[in-house]
Amino acid sequence: MSKQRTKSEMYPLIASWESSTQDRKEFCDSHQLTLATFSYWRTKYLKSQPSPGELFTELQPTITEKIEIIYPSGVKVSVPKHSAPSIVLDV
Repeated sequence: MSKQRTKSEMYPLIASWESSTQDRKEFCDSHQLTLATFSYWRTKYLKSQPSPGELFTELQPTITEKIEIIYPSGVKVSVPKHSAPSIVLDV
């Protein structure tokens, strides 16, 4: 008779597998799981995780009188808000 698995037992195992380098079969063999049991619990685990849209917060733009461009090097360039597009493109 197979062992009954619980969410509190399986979710940490699924999370552990996700950060491991083992494929599913190797992982299941090392934890005495069938692939069917693993797949069942992985599906439940994935459904319980927040969707990518839930991880982000919508930001409202700040009203400003200038356009500021910040380059990866940290250099900041500011131009007046109503500048001609060609000026902004030249920056």
